[in-house]
This record gives sequence, structure tokens and C-alpha cells, in this order.
Amino acid sequence: MQRIKPTSPNWNGENQPPKTRILQNVIFKLGRRQKLIRIALTPYLKVRKSMKDPLKNINVEKQFMLIGEFIVRFEDINDWIRFLIPRIIFKEDQTELQVKSIESLTESITAYPLRIKLDSIIADNFRNCERLVRLNQRLSSKQEKLPEIRNTITHGSYRLGWKDFSGNLSSETLSIQHGKATKGGFEKRSRIISTIKLEEMNKNLIRVSKSYNYIAAIIRCLNYHDLPNQADKYLDWLEEEINSIEKFKLEEVDILN
Repeated sequence: MQRIKPTSPNWNGENQPPKTRILQNVIFKLGRRQKLIRIALTPYLKVRKSMKDPLKNINVEKQFMLIGEFIVRFEDINDWIRFLIPRIIFKEDQTELQVKSIESLTESITAYPLRIKLDSIIADNFRNCERLVRLNQRLSSKQEKLPEIRNTITHGSYRLGWKDFSGNLSSETLSIQHGKATKGGFEKRSRIISTIKLEEMNKNLIRVSKSYNYIAAIIRCLNYHDLPNQADKYLDWLEEEINSIEKFKLEEVDILN
């Protein structure tokens, strides 16, 4: 008895039902299209594979962290000032309504005018404690450039790891740009700043917050508990802390206008 070879499907559509032939044609065309795409992309993929991310050779994670830390610690100082104002105005523990009223008045006030208002309130309410007034004025004067620095850091466009404007990289420096279109043309207004200086400013912000913490303790001793001797101890610690604070200044390694 002669065996009959089973027929096998083939891409020419022989011995196949119409639906099967249609499906095979679609698969064939898709496969051919993918092959053409791979051929077209081969040069691009080779180039992409050979490209290296220059930032992989340096550590910019610390720069990310320092920028975020600066913004958070700056706002912490504003929170301290908003915390202090009602505790000076009201000579006893505040009601919830009083706290909400003060927060409504100070909510939209930016850093500089908020600090000046605190300076004024302290000067008016503690004329019998000249040392507190004087130390607070010193603390305030050291923050004179701080709002400007905050705006520079918050609103700038970053080039992390830039050492200069020639394409060299370093984990110790970064670039901030505040480009602006003027009548005379576009101004890049770029600057290179040091990671170390940014880290020092963050430590300085911690000292400022700690100083306002001492002021809060002094106010509580004087306004709520009539403890002048304890207040004097906090004044000593406050003066020591203020002495350790450097005036805020954003030093540039290089500038490009």
C-alpha cells in the first residue's frame, strides 16, 4: 500500500484554506517589515550603544540632595518665624482661632518681609530685654542675601556636574543658568558654583533654625513663665550660635553672561 505524504502548509498558499492563506500573508508581511526596521535602525543602535553617559563618571547624586536640602531648610526658617509671631503677640497660650488668624495674615508673605516683621515685633515687645533685640538684629542681618540666593537656586536651570563652560565635568561643581531675552540679544547669565559651598550654606541654614529655636525658648521664659535667669542661659546659647553663622553669599567659580 502506497503511503501518501501529508501536505504541509507553505507560504505560497498551496493546499491551504483561504483564511489560513490570508493569515500567513499578514504574518509574512509583518515579519518582513520588522526585518526592514531592524536593518534601518542598525546604524543608530550601534551609535547609541557606543555612546556613554558622561555623568556616569562623576557623582551628581550629592548635588541633587544638596539642592533639595537647601530649599527645605530655607522654608524651615520661614516656618519658625510664623511660629514665633503669635507667641510674641499673645502673652498666654493661643486659642486655635488666634493661631489660624495669624496664619491667615502671614500665609502669603515672602521671606524678606516676613523676617522684617518679626524683627519689628521683637523690637517693640522686648524693649526691656535689649540683648534679645540686639541678637535678633544680628541674626537677621546675616540673612540679608538669603532670599536672593534662594531665588537663584529655586528658579535656575541646572547643569549638574559642570566644572566650566568648556564641557569639563566634576562632582565638585555645577552650573545654574537664568537666561533672559533682552533688546541686545539673549543673555545666558550662567554661573558655576561649588558643591562644597552649597553644603556649607545648608549647615548655615541649620544654625539659623537652631537660633530661632532658642528665641522661641527665650520668649516662653519671658512671656509665659517669668523665668529671667533661664532666659539668660538661652541668650548665651543664642549668642554662641549666631557667632557661628557666616553671612550668606553665593560664591561663583566662573560666570558666563
